[in-house]
Amino acid sequence: MQSLSGVEGQQQKETLNKTNTDVALHTLREVYQGCHNTEGLGFQASLLGLVGGVLSCDSCTWAIHDGEQRLIDLCLNGLPESFAECFRQVDWQDPIVKAITETPENTCNTALYQHWHQSAIYQNICAPFGIEHVLSTVFQRHWTPFSHTISFFRGTGSPPFSEQERLLAQHIGTHLIEAWRINRRLLIQENVFKELGGAECAALVDHNGEILYFDEGFANILRGNRMSTQSLCLPKTWVDCLHKGRSTLHTADAYRVEARPFADLNLLLVRKSDTLDQLTRRELAVVKLFAEGKTYKEIARDLCISPSTVRNHIHGAYNRLGINNKVQLIKLMQP
Repeated sequence: MQSLSGVEGQQQKETLNKTNTDVALHTLREVYQGCHNTEGLGFQASLLGLVGGVLSCDSCTWAIHDGEQRLIDLCLNGLPESFAECFRQVDWQDPIVKAITETPENTCNTALYQHWHQSAIYQNICAPFGIEHVLSTVFQRHWTPFSHTISFFRGTGSPPFSEQERLLAQHIGTHLIEAWRINRRLLIQENVFKELGGAECAALVDHNGEILYFDEGFANILRGNRMSTQSLCLPKTWVDCLHKGRSTLHTADAYRVEARPFADLNLLLVRKSDTLDQLTRRELAVVKLFAEGKTYKEIARDLCISPSTVRNHIHGAYNRLGINNKVQLIKLMQP
């Protein structure tokens, strides 16, 4: 027969489990409601603040690495910018770092590691910023090389994270990654596709050509061009076009890749090619005016070039398009 104290202990445990379940459900509801916040790019920070409050942590981070373990993005909550520089120096061979990265989807609690205080990650990264206790999880998705590492920290003098808190972080973390994916897709769809339309797939890149997000369709484009999805950087020729402010980065038989400014980033849209995509920008400008009925001299005046240059562009366009007269050109120009 179970003692009274044993019954009370079991009741307290059941009450605590129910409380944790209620907290998790409430938090997840807020996480997914936040997916529709596509006004800015601070979605990760808002999620960290939400979950960090539930776990009663002092600070937290959300890091994204590519397939070659290069840091793509680091979101800080409750930590100074100087932490980022230390974080970039992480030793991937550190036993505790390896334990975290080699067990994806499993939240690691550093309180359980006997040599935590002797580790390089504690001495070089955590201790200088007063971090004593860490919950850290690596998440990986099968079709993308991105790995997400979400970590929650408590400082010196704070209690270590409990097993229930570890399980809570592990459970919620999976949903944070899914919410991030949904938010990025909505960010593109709601703010760009509704205005530009017709794109087959898309990606977000920074000014240096580092790919911060891409959908599965864009991954197939990269593979089709024999580009590794492990090295998340655009080809040099594409980056050069980006720096020169060109709207078209790449043209192939079946598609073209366009760039559009988006906040402090660049949005790449992949569209199906049409026949006129074979023309240079100057040739296209010339033949549009020619198809409208303007003479060589009028086109030359409008574009500030000579009539002979107009003639050369028209002949060049005819050769690219496989036509030989104005009637065929006008037919091609019709929507």
